[in-house]
Amino acid sequence: MFHVHWPELLVRAGSAPRRVVKAALLLTLVVRLSVLRTPVVRTVHNETPHEPGSRLERTVLALLDRRVRTYVALNPFTALPDGVDAVVIPHSHYVGRFPTAEVMPVPGRLISCGLLRPYKGVEDLLAVVTGMTREPLSVHVVGKPLNAEFADVLQSAAAADPRVDLTLSFVADELLAQEMGASELVVLPYHRMHNSGMLILALSLGRPVLVPRNEVTEWIADEVGPGWVSFFDGEVDAAVLEEALDQAPAVLAGEAPRFSARSWEESGEQYAAVYRSVAL
Repeated sequence: MFHVHWPELLVRAGSAPRRVVKAALLLTLVVRLSVLRTPVVRTVHNETPHEPGSRLERTVLALLDRRVRTYVALNPFTALPDGVDAVVIPHSHYVGRFPTAEVMPVPGRLISCGLLRPYKGVEDLLAVVTGMTREPLSVHVVGKPLNAEFADVLQSAAAADPRVDLTLSFVADELLAQEMGASELVVLPYHRMHNSGMLILALSLGRPVLVPRNEVTEWIADEVGPGWVSFFDGEVDAAVLEEALDQAPAVLAGEAPRFSARSWEESGEQYAAVYRSVAL
């Protein structure tokens, strides 16, 4: 049995020659899986890659998909090919699995974090914050940019406002937990969102989150309880930031987020059942 998650990463690389080599290696793997009749399980994180790949990438990944016996979706709304076997195993939470920082949230502090990519809208958030007069207000951006060009975009967006703090690099779990713990609100101003590990992490650390409204984020909001997930429609703006910040102190003082069937033990048991079923 072979399990794959984020299959495009099996092909992508920083240069064209490396991409060709990785595509050839993946094609060799697909042939081996076919010859040995090895069942494939694929976890679907995003319905389509955030950054479009080459024709070669799409061709090789389509060949891999033909070998998939069962798809695992992380929510009940993921669009999958017709006529395929599929199960839903929700994204696991990080309660007890991630360092917890014993720090108090700083009034008015926002954080946006994770791998920083153009579709996540961080530069839009910085533009909104720069135009706000609310006090106190600050925003920390923590994470590794997709590339040097995008790092320049973020630095330019932050240059005019001393309330913006950038940590443009990969950070250890302990520092990320400390940065989240010191914030009143986690803002994920994505242009599009399907599944988000950062959303689940923020809730696991007991921090309210502002996210784009869609059926997946509304589903999670219903699960974790009132107030923990706030929404924006279209693009994030000053009004939704003001409202989410106004609500944050009461949310933080209330009950912790509730999670249903998201422990790693439950996920492990469900994946084991899938593996047993395809191995028969």
